Amino acid sequence: MARKPTVAKAAAASAVLDAGPKAYRVKPGIGWVNGRKLKAGQTEVTLSAAEARYDLQLERIVESEKPDPKSWSQPAADGEGGEGEGEAAPRPH
Repeated sequence: MARKPTVAKAAAASAVLDAGPKAYRVKPGIGWVNGRKLKAGQTEVTLSAAEARYDLQLERIVESEKPDPKSWSQPAADGEGGEGEGEAAPRPH
């Protein structure tokens, strides 16, 4: 009968996967990362693996030491966390 992994082994494995905050480069045109608005001209953020997971999947950020994804050859489109996202559109008079 196989033994179940212990809590200590699971915690150790988790610690190896999340070794602490890392630096990530931000895709040009992205205004929000990890639910936070970026400062004008900000091109890098420091996040934990859990904080970065969502934006990494959307290719809004990339680890600093890795090359830019192919999708970065085009600027961020509306709805991708660009500068205006989250702001109300002006109302017609």
